[in-house]
Amino acid sequence: MQAKSDIRSGLIATIIVVSTVVLVIMLGGLRSWFFQVRNEIVVDRVLTVPITDIAARTAREDSVLASYGWVDPEKGIVHIPIEKAMELVVRETRTGTSGGE
Repeated sequence: MQAKSDIRSGLIATIIVVSTVVLVIMLGGLRSWFFQVRNEIVVDRVLTVPITDIAARTAREDSVLASYGWVDPEKGIVHIPIEKAMELVVRETRTGTSGGE
């Protein structure tokens, strides 16, 4: 009877070891798959910006940079075209004066 008991305990130990190894491999595979899917979702939802959004945003920014308009009417703050602003900065730098004074 002793020999039969030893065979069963060895078989049980082997099954436990094999099951543990299979479980660890499956968990590693699931973890890898999870991070792959998560990264694909992040790229799709966060990092990928539709070209139309970029074009519309660029057009709005260009429009603001090339025009006059109010920033805060109550305080009397306006924005001027970027080209004009650069000319004023160069002129002020050369003469050492400030346009606001």
